[in-house]
Amino acid sequence: MGEIIFLTVFFVAAVSLYTLTGDFRISKMDTSGGAAMFPRLVIILLCICLILRIGQIIWKKEKKGFVWKELFMETRRFFVVSLLVYVALLKPLGYIPATCLFLIVTVGRLRYYQKGGYGRAGEVLVRDLLLIAFCLAMYAAFSGILSVNLPKGLLA
Repeated sequence: MGEIIFLTVFFVAAVSLYTLTGDFRISKMDTSGGAAMFPRLVIILLCICLILRIGQIIWKKEKKGFVWKELFMETRRFFVVSLLVYVALLKPLGYIPATCLFLIVTVGRLRYYQKGGYGRAGEVLVRDLLLIAFCLAMYAAFSGILSVNLPKGLLA
């Protein structure tokens, strides 16, 4: 029952965030859907997944208790803390440095948790270069194609 309550609270938060996207300004010449298009799409997909998960829990035969402390175990705690640090650093550092730093640190540490090491030097180099390329591609997609203003930070 606790998981259903948690998912419902998450669903309500997502719906409230969806309503906030109605205030995003759209240029009269913009035909792409504006800055609100991508967040709305993500929120709709999130809500669909939440509804499906709640349905799975309700129709599942065996019931197991929801333990809040499982949310804050080692890997999950690390991810939540690193996500909060990323959000705090996003505006002062800017999108590209903050996102690259977040991806490199988080992916490397989660690999360490899963495999017991960061990998060989060549693997780490390739992984980090791919993460940087992904970050730059997302910046190009959001700022160039979707015309979303991302924080410039140190780049300004």
